[in-house]
Amino acid sequence: MVKLQLSKLSECGDDMNEPAKPPDTTLLDQSAKTYQSGSKAASWVFGAVLIGFLMYSFIFMPHLTPAQCGMLRFFMALTAGLFFLFFVGGIVLQGHLKGFGVGAGGGVALFFLIQFVVNPVPGCVGPASKSVEWTGGQHLGSLIEMLRSARASGEANIPSINYSAADEDRVTHFDPKLDKVTGKTWSELLQRICDSTNGCLACETSQDQQTVTLSTRGTWSKNLSSNNRGEYSYSCR
Repeated sequence: MVKLQLSKLSECGDDMNEPAKPPDTTLLDQSAKTYQSGSKAASWVFGAVLIGFLMYSFIFMPHLTPAQCGMLRFFMALTAGLFFLFFVGGIVLQGHLKGFGVGAGGGVALFFLIQFVVNPVPGCVGPASKSVEWTGGQHLGSLIEMLRSARASGEANIPSINYSAADEDRVTHFDPKLDKVTGKTWSELLQRICDSTNGCLACETSQDQQTVTLSTRGTWSKNLSSNNRGEYSYSCR
């Protein structure tokens, strides 16, 4: 009996000497430590300013433009993230955003939730992506002149169009014989015109989509107008 009791005491001693295993740290625990260590004073200041901006937006700006709607949603998401520091409890967000895995906790989770998932003002939407269009049925020079005039007047997202002096006549009097061409940008629209020429007209677009250089290749033929002998167009094969 004594030996048995000593043996059991020895086993208990061994168990007591074993180091305690650290508890598993969850994403919620990590997020709690992060937002609890944040600056509450800074959150109060920025949060108060943002709330004042939101109140002004809803009271004095009832009809917002699409661009203002995007800004309003961003500031609402930022305000929610800042004021989460003073709420009891925690929140964890896990999922996919545009093909990427996303995981966030605390105020960051609320910011992502409002900015990218739940629209707090459904009737107010951000700027919609607009497509550009050329009706065709005329020389390419007419499109180039239109874009150059729009760029000179300060319109945004109009690329600079360049070509050599040797290619100028063929490019400006080229008739793509297309009824309508569309694209997300003017650079994309010009590229689609070039793609329709089987390599006769080449487009080289800069990385920032702000410059398009046109050049001619292959065999070109000059076609005189039957109605006006002074008018002509080029075709390529």
